[in-house]
Order: sequence, then C-alpha cells, then structure tokens
Amino acid sequence: MPIVTINTNGLAIPDDPKITADLRICQNPSGTTRPKDSATVYFGKIGIETRGSTSQQISPKKPFGIELRDARGNEKDVALFGGTKEADWALIAPYSDKTLMRDALAYHLASTFMPYAPKTTFCELLINDVYQGVYVLTETVKRKRLGIAKLDSTALSGDALTGGYILKIDKNTGNPTGTPIGFISDYYTGFTPTPTTYQFHYPKPEDIKPAQAAYIKTFVKEFETVMRSPQFNDDKNGYAKYFDVQSLVDFWIMNEITRNVDGYRLSTYLYKDKNSISPKLKMGPIWDFNIALGNADYCSGGNYYGWASNFNTVCPTDNWTIPFWWQILLEDKKFKRLIQTRWKALRQNQLKTTHVLAVIDSFNTILAKPQERNFKKWDILTKYVWPNSAVNNTYVNEILSLKTWLDRRLIWMDTEIQAFAVAEHPVKLTDIEIFPNPSLAYDNVRFAYYLFTDAEVELQVFNELGQLVSGQKVQQLKGDNELIFRGNGQKGVFMYNLLRNGKVVQKGKLVKI
Repeated sequence: MPIVTINTNGLAIPDDPKITADLRICQNPSGTTRPKDSATVYFGKIGIETRGSTSQQISPKKPFGIELRDARGNEKDVALFGGTKEADWALIAPYSDKTLMRDALAYHLASTFMPYAPKTTFCELLINDVYQGVYVLTETVKRKRLGIAKLDSTALSGDALTGGYILKIDKNTGNPTGTPIGFISDYYTGFTPTPTTYQFHYPKPEDIKPAQAAYIKTFVKEFETVMRSPQFNDDKNGYAKYFDVQSLVDFWIMNEITRNVDGYRLSTYLYKDKNSISPKLKMGPIWDFNIALGNADYCSGGNYYGWASNFNTVCPTDNWTIPFWWQILLEDKKFKRLIQTRWKALRQNQLKTTHVLAVIDSFNTILAKPQERNFKKWDILTKYVWPNSAVNNTYVNEILSLKTWLDRRLIWMDTEIQAFAVAEHPVKLTDIEIFPNPSLAYDNVRFAYYLFTDAEVELQVFNELGQLVSGQKVQQLKGDNELIFRGNGQKGVFMYNLLRNGKVVQKGKLVKI
C-alpha cells in the first residue's frame, strides 16, 4: 500500500483556504513500503484544506482536499496511480465506515457499468510525521474527468453556451452566507418545505456568467415542468428529450445496490455537454458512500430491504429531500422495464454476487495489515460511531457483516425488480418480511412491507387461546413501511393477521422462546 506523507511546515490545516504544503507519495511494488522510502510516485508542492460536510464536523479523522502545484504555486495536472491527469484530488478518511472500503467498493462497482466513476487508491497517511491511518486517495468530480467541453468566459451564445456544465444537489456547506449558490426548483416534493437546490459546480459560482447560469437553469426547469405534465413520458417530448435515460437507470441501480441513505438528495451530481456532442443531461458521477451499504441507523439506512428512492416517505421531515421527479420516473412502466432489462444483464456479469463479494475479498487482502495500524490509531472497533447501524467488535466481523448485507440486498432486489412488471396494481401490499421469527421473548418482531398506495394497515396478534394480545391500526403512506410487535417478555406461539384497508392480506405464525 502506498504511503502518503504531508509536511505543512508547522501550519495547521484549515477548512478554507488551502495552505501550501509538501507532498511525498512512495510505494515499493516489490515489498513493504515504509514512511522514509523514496518518493517513487510523487514529490512536490500542494495546496491542502479539510473537506466534506458532516465528516469533517464530527469525525476526528479529517478528510482533505489537495491541489497539486508546481514550484510557482500554479495548478499541476498529474495522473496519480493511473487516474485522469488532474490537479485536484481528495484524501477520503473512512471513520464511521469500519470496513474502510465502502466508498472504494461503490466506485469500483460503478466503474464496471457506468461511463465514469472516481478512481481510488488505498493509502496510509502521515501528516508532519504523525500517523493518521488508512485513507483513500480519490479523484474528485472535475470537468476533465467527465470528458465534457470546457466552458470559458467567452462561451456566451450558440453551441458553445450549451455545455459543459456540472450541477450538484447537496447541503450548502462552504457557503458562508447560507444562500444557495445556484438555483432552486419551482416544485416542492410534497414533504418538507425545502425544494431542491441545484448548485453550480462547474463553472464555479464565482466564474459562471449570467448567460451561462440562465441557460442551464432554463434547461433544468423545462425538464421539471415536463415532469409535472401529463406528457412526462412522451417518447418525443417527455423526460427522454432532456435526460440521458440510461444514466438515470444506472444511477438508480448504483444507489439502490448500496441503499444509499444520502442518495439522490445529497452529494448528487448532474452534468451536460455541448449540444453538438450530447444534448441531454446525465446523472452522475456517483459520490460519497461511507454511510451506505447498511452503515446508517436512521431513516431505514441499515435495512437490506426497501428502496433508498423512497426516502421522502420514510423520513418525510428531513430537510434534504429527493427531487420530486424521481418518484414520477419510478411510476413509469417504461422506465421500470428499462431497469428490469439493465438489472438482469448486470446480475449476470458485473453485479453477479460472486464478483461483488470477490471485490470485497480483494480489498480485504490489501487492507489486512494496514487496518491493524488504523484501528490502533483510532480505537473504535468496539464502539458506536455515528451513524453505525451495528457494532461488530472486530474487523473480521465488519467485513462479514458487509458481505452478508450485500448478499441479502442483491437477492431482495432480484425479487423486487422482477415484480416491477406487476407493480402497476397500486393497491397491492407485497413482500412482507417478518424478522426475527422465531425470536426471543423480549425481541421486537418487525413486519416490513411496501405499499403501492396510501392505505390503512392493521396488525393483529393472537395467543394460542385466540385472545388478541396486540392490535395496531395506522394510516400509512405509499412506500416502505413497518409495524412492530413488541416482545415484552411474552413467550409461546402466536398467530397474526395483517390487514390492508380492512382486508386480510396475510396470516401466519410467530414463535417466541
């Protein structure tokens, strides 16, 4: 594994602006790499600052943004470890992700079927000779890496004005005024009173010209207006006129494989090239999966079942909601058929379970020794770190937990996506999962299911004498839902009825020991 050494020459690393420092990257391909080895990969000046939003605020292991520079302080494009020749890179700091590999795993899987995903390299970091742990040197989202046209200050009309642009849906971190740096959607999601904000990522807000800002704003708002119209799925004038549909499908699949609790609503990018090259918006690239893949204890983020794209229903009071048009897309039969076709092909090749698990095993081999040093520095394996859905106590168990979760997730998605063909029946309550069953006396038994429309759902639980021991009746919204039978020390065999709008949709038996 490469060793990255940074010398700040006595300066503290701020959030902004970047300070000048020295960077040395060494790697011994034939044996163990040591901190004092020669700089076989890179040696030179950099600008460095802390980066990220939640990660830099609550984690003692800080992520960093670095800009490679020449001796005069100008940006210097370098293709580190076979990545795109660029000056800007990130040192991602896996902390709450105790596998240390969730971001790298997601980017690797995406790279096998999406046009671009950030390239990553595991490394160990020292700052001013102090060991910092395992990091992931990662490409950041830049125009050159996406391969879209350069939009300079003179591109104010004609084909030149139409691209390229990169937009971002995210928190307003880094904006001292708190005012959105971009433009706000005209449409609310129907949940929190916070509409989607499209931020200017490229060109930067301080660089984009009024004509350029007006062009991309108009383009996106025309798309949103179409999505609110009865013709949203028209072959000629519907969403396919504005969006590269394959990119939407692939972006959805990647965020659903990982059940990314931040998916679609945070760290989400869109980009557009010039019309003469590609006239449609594209989703991507993907970014930020450290609390995906079952590593979140809120908003159902730890569950291997349920759609991440139903976040607005699962957490309707969250300040950052998924753009309204995703739900409309996912009600379109044509779009669902495209997902089905793509999913079937990917599951036979790039997303075959054996392949996905083999990638985890290969990363595990790379991290075998470095993880020991990382967790000696950061003694957290036996502790809860926000937002862990479980504390697995050992690194071996962390890897096993990730593999088990992914295996279950892929199986669940196989069943659900296959059912897309009949999902047009909106009154169906489907795929009821009950766990744990059997259970211990004090365990809470969860009934998890998906509603295709808003409905009144009732759970009745009876003892062996036929006496009602628990009854719940609630009005629930379309999407992922659950009801809980609380143990309270009860033992024995119980029968249950699950009803939707007064009609029994499933009966069964529970065992509590």
